[in-house]
Amino acid sequence: MTDNFDLIKNFIKKNYTLEKGDFFFIQVLKRRKENPELKKDVSLIDTFFINDSFDLEDYRQEIIKLCHDNNARCYIRLDKRNSDKICLQALKITTDDMINSIHDKYTDPFNVYCILNNIKKDLLSETEEKFLILRMVSDILLSGDWYNPVVKYQFLSAAGQFASDPIRKWIIDLDDKTMLDEVRGFLETLTNVLEVIPTKNGYHIITTGFNPNLFTKKYSNIEIKRNSPTILYSI
Repeated sequence: MTDNFDLIKNFIKKNYTLEKGDFFFIQVLKRRKENPELKKDVSLIDTFFINDSFDLEDYRQEIIKLCHDNNARCYIRLDKRNSDKICLQALKITTDDMINSIHDKYTDPFNVYCILNNIKKDLLSETEEKFLILRMVSDILLSGDWYNPVVKYQFLSAAGQFASDPIRKWIIDLDDKTMLDEVRGFLETLTNVLEVIPTKNGYHIITTGFNPNLFTKKYSNIEIKRNSPTILYSI
């Protein structure tokens, strides 16, 4: 079992100033690696959006239960997101999907939103419609209530891709635990080492950006990850 709740809670307190609309993106995922009966590599169990370390503590028991009930893992992305940016990127994904016809039977999520909220879409001005589209995606963020599977895909896709952190966090995925001091020492000559987070098989060393060529030249078998999640909890 790997429980990094306290470690990551303190990391958030120490390293972040959250502005209005900022949040952290958490997902509980069931992987075929631990569950060979799955028909796909990863199945999404649940998603959480937290605004601070107190939110993380509030969700602790719920997340732990989901992991145990589903033989799943919980991941958190340490580059914070911003709701305004994610809303706009989700709308862009919506437009791209419509243009490219990714969905065979595309359902307009805004139309669904209007029906559920008794809004007469045909009577809206262009300005009112643009405002309500933004409000729709904001409502999804705040309530966690997915009005349509297509909307869920669009929003989660945007939240997974687009960070708003001015200082991006990199992850050095170290599987050999005996090399921690050596690798950390070398990284400290290249950049700031912010935290070391235990994983099931090793460590995620959290750093700020640096010249990756200097690292891979010395450690070609150690993976550098950008905009990737780290382990919050696993059984």
